[in-house]
Amino acid sequence: MITTEVFEGRLILTSMQPLSQLSSSGKVISSLASRLVPGHVFLPKLRDRLEDLPLLAEHFLQALRKDRRSLKLSVDYSAYRLLMAYSWPENVRELRSVLETAAIRCEGDWIKAENLPPLDHADMRESHPANEREWILDALQRHRFRRGEAARHLGISRKTLYNKMRAYGLPLQPRDSP
Repeated sequence: MITTEVFEGRLILTSMQPLSQLSSSGKVISSLASRLVPGHVFLPKLRDRLEDLPLLAEHFLQALRKDRRSLKLSVDYSAYRLLMAYSWPENVRELRSVLETAAIRCEGDWIKAENLPPLDHADMRESHPANEREWILDALQRHRFRRGEAARHLGISRKTLYNKMRAYGLPLQPRDSP
């Protein structure tokens, strides 16, 4: 008596090169490539979707928090500025590696710019984080609008913080809750 079992599963493959190019060069068998094509998804490089960086960073930080048994591991503003300015030639894997290295180097709950491994400055973009206003407001709220503490957290001077608060129309003190 012969019995057969059917197994179902999912196969997820990633590549920096298009599947058609890998198939034509003989690196992937063409019959396998033809079966993989129906589920092909194109994902732009991280440098082309920097708005995803904070969400990806938070995802990687969750895993690092579990490893460190810490509930508070976060990236401060000065480090985010550098992360947002970098062009990420190695994509999301490089972001994960950079955050892991920084988590090892940091002494407290905040990953700061000085904790980041050296990023190739030839690949640095002009630093204009899209959500600078939100980072400043978050720092102010975390520190109960103590501007000196918020400025230290952001890695900027108190005067720069005042100027940015004025430019973004942020309140100088917390608004009363209803």
